[in-house]
Amino acid sequence: MDQKAATAKVRAYDRELAGHVDCLFGVDWTRPDNYGLVLNTGNGFWDFCTDLLVAAARHPRYQPTPASQQRLRDLGLAA
Repeated sequence: MDQKAATAKVRAYDRELAGHVDCLFGVDWTRPDNYGLVLNTGNGFWDFCTDLLVAAARHPRYQPTPASQQRLRDLGLAA
């Protein structure tokens, strides 16, 4: 696949994903303010990004609560 075809395929997938996320959760997945953590992966520091994500996932702020688990179940049922 050449660069032009690959780019078109990724853009089509992104549009499809955006539609699903909007339908299921009512949010625009491309807006950084919808996320608690945004990383610029364009800089190529993959080891740093990976370590940062692991540390964030282990932080108490990002641990599931009974309320958050119920919210996820409710969203799944609504979908």
